[in-house]
Amino acid sequence: MNIRARRPDDDDAIDRLTRSAFAAGNRGHHGEAELVLRLRADGDAAIELVADMPGGLIGHVVLSPMRAPEHALGLGPISVHPDHWGQGIGAALMRAAIAAAEKRAAALIFLLGDPAFYGRFGFTAEAADAFRHDFPNPYFQALRLRPDAPVTGSAIYAAAFDGAD
Repeated sequence: MNIRARRPDDDDAIDRLTRSAFAAGNRGHHGEAELVLRLRADGDAAIELVADMPGGLIGHVVLSPMRAPEHALGLGPISVHPDHWGQGIGAALMRAAIAAAEKRAAALIFLLGDPAFYGRFGFTAEAADAFRHDFPNPYFQALRLRPDAPVTGSAIYAAAFDGAD
């Protein structure tokens, strides 16, 4: 498996992958695939990585700049093809996404997801709690990447998330 930056010719495969991953996990939910398209259309897909194998793409993650706080990124969606669940693809994508965010000098990463999975990478609900948000606890989490990262304020995702399922 190779993790690399998304190329424009990956877009159809990413769409199929995301729809497949979330249809399997959420009984037919496709909002995440639409979210990826909106992030790209708005120019807010700041970091997009894919997990590539000789047979095609098996994973994808996108990070977008948050409207607040400054220098923060929102992670998601992250998708792994259902045929490859439990093989460490999601973990590898997470490590690569965090490294890419650090390289861009991001201060924080926010996400909404399973605390048991994301906690392995240092994400905590406690780091997100001091930020005003409308997300359920303990699923809304943050990871501080820099010592000078904001510790309070508002957490506002890119516009593509407004009204997202």
